[in-house]
Amino acid sequence: MKLLLLGKRSSPQIIINISCRIDFYIDIVKKAKKDNNWVNTMLRFDDQIHYCKQQRKNKKTKAVLSKWFSPEFAEGYINDILFDIPPIPK
Repeated sequence: MKLLLLGKRSSPQIIINISCRIDFYIDIVKKAKKDNNWVNTMLRFDDQIHYCKQQRKNKKTKAVLSKWFSPEFAEGYINDILFDIPPIPK
């Protein structure tokens, strides 16, 4: 990862650590093999939807975001960014 934007107070070491961790996960994803078993894919998809729906109910997340921003922003961010429902796989 070439560019990582954090706050102005972020130390260079924090940026390096985060960048290395992101690169580590990117490498794992690139090496992953496709699972051609559609049943496994749909089970993972169902699990992801369940996880997102449960996380949307988490009042602590909404409270923290609402405190820093606004309740409307928090609601949209939680539903559209953090825990959006993924599209049905093809």
